Amino acid sequence: MAGDKTVCGDGEKRDEQEKIGEGDEVLKVLGEKWMRQQALRKVTKTAQAVSFPIHATSIQRVLVIMPRDLRLIEAAHEFINQLREQFPYWQVQIFDVDKLPPEKLNWLGVPRKGYVREIKNQQYDMVIDLNQQVDWLITYLAVMSGAPYRVHLESANGEFFNIQFKANASSPFAGLVNAFKRLFITTAVTG
Repeated sequence: MAGDKTVCGDGEKRDEQEKIGEGDEVLKVLGEKWMRQQALRKVTKTAQAVSFPIHATSIQRVLVIMPRDLRLIEAAHEFINQLREQFPYWQVQIFDVDKLPPEKLNWLGVPRKGYVREIKNQQYDMVIDLNQQVDWLITYLAVMSGAPYRVHLESANGEFFNIQFKANASSPFAGLVNAFKRLFITTAVTG
């Protein structure tokens, strides 16, 4: 027909790439739903009440998950330095989820069982997620780590974290170390 146009070559490649992109998005959503379900199952199964204050020396290994927002990296490092200064007996390790090797994830973007086991074997006492938005990969790793204390900036999905802090929009980590000082006793008790 005179008005019909046939698209070939680059047009076909773009259509194919768009379908692949849509497929990747579907896989990502499926992976996130699976991680959320598994994390919820684990939290429900292992839910235990925590009460404060507790002595800071009961915490030994701490995993701090860096923010994915690159504008917050410097502030995150300042927070970690303050945390190490205030609690020198805590072994603070830094985790950047964006540097997670692809071979540690399956085709859905879910951490492989062996990698989850590696994290759990580290026996973290506390996981601190410095992201302001919920990230299901991070939430899943925090819960599956087995850490009894899971810290997050206040979010709508609070059931996965048993310690939450209200973040200041301009400086989200300001006051976080002081909040930890209120939760974790650092001075010796005298009688």
